[in-house]
Amino acid sequence: GSLAGAGTARQMANAHTLFNVGIGVFFLPFSKFFAKVVEKILPDDPDKDEEQILFLTYLDEKKIIFHDVAVYLARKEIARMASTIREMLAIAALPFAGKFKATEDKRFPGRTLEEGVALREKEVDFLENRISEYLFKIAREGVSKEEQERIYSMVSIAKDLESIGDLIQRNLINLISKKRALKVDFSREGREELEIYHQKALKQIALLKEAFDEKDLSKAAKIMRKERKYLDLELQYRVRHLDRIVRQRQESIETHEVHMELMEILNQVIVYTSNIAKTFVSAP
Repeated sequence: GSLAGAGTARQMANAHTLFNVGIGVFFLPFSKFFAKVVEKILPDDPDKDEEQILFLTYLDEKKIIFHDVAVYLARKEIARMASTIREMLAIAALPFAGKFKATEDKRFPGRTLEEGVALREKEVDFLENRISEYLFKIAREGVSKEEQERIYSMVSIAKDLESIGDLIQRNLINLISKKRALKVDFSREGREELEIYHQKALKQIALLKEAFDEKDLSKAAKIMRKERKYLDLELQYRVRHLDRIVRQRQESIETHEVHMELMEILNQVIVYTSNIAKTFVSAP
């Protein structure tokens, strides 16, 4: 009797399991659908994105053994700042390339380009604060005059890099909204000039990153030489753009304000990078 009872119980358990599996298979497509609906309704966890950016790669205040090593580590962290700023400038310019709708940020899935730029700016601010704190802590430990000057130059460089990040976040992102509101594109020539000048600005930041990474003063000197060449180029482009306005090129007239503001922002980035390179070269 007990064996028969056990068999019946097993059959009922199996039937119950099959029923549950069947129900699960039946509702699987629906559960996936509802999961997607919930993902759309509920915002992403902002802390998840910030965990990706608010950390130090090289600096560790508990491991300051030699001052020159500490300054070396700070310089490597500054190189990371430059790399992040280059990313900011690269993606912030995408909407000006005829893409009126912001696309998803590849580094931060689910985020728009503007949100991605804002997150990177947080990263740059975080790094500037932590690098400065770290360097000032070293300076308080009794360093030579030469070491002190080197530390102060690094603090100044980190601050100037943060200023480039602010410039991109505030001015360039605001300009994206102004460009979208126009519903009109730049002239073909104007767009080409803007794209070329944007590439020049990106190249200067990339050189800056390499100069810090490798402590390559020749690359810093190259940035300073290129600045003069690029400022002359900007003047040429400005004359060409104003010529198109005089010739009543409609696209140039309608996009004039945005065109000039965008060139000015790129110009400021180029000037900033040259100033940073000058500080780096003149440091002891």
